[in-house]
Amino acid sequence: MKRLTDIVPGTSTNADALPLLLLLEESRDKKCVLRLSLRGSGPFSSSFLNSSLGTFMDVYGVEALKRTLVLAEYKESQKTMLLDYIKNYQNLHC
Repeated sequence: MKRLTDIVPGTSTNADALPLLLLLEESRDKKCVLRLSLRGSGPFSSSFLNSSLGTFMDVYGVEALKRTLVLAEYKESQKTMLLDYIKNYQNLHC
């Protein structure tokens, strides 16, 4: 399991999101599941989400994200925010 705070310098900017996007792409290419701990990470800005999860879904699709990413050690508020983000993405891109 990887910890988000070890991968990215923060969760507020587009640039912060790049290491996560690259790790998601690498995991997908290797057909591996990325177990990602959110312990110790703060709230996610829309810029961070758009440049990581949003870009990944733009290129590979929502189902690829669901196959590639498994979250662990998260707060309920983090889970809700990420699930809402994915749901809104799907609604906008259907």
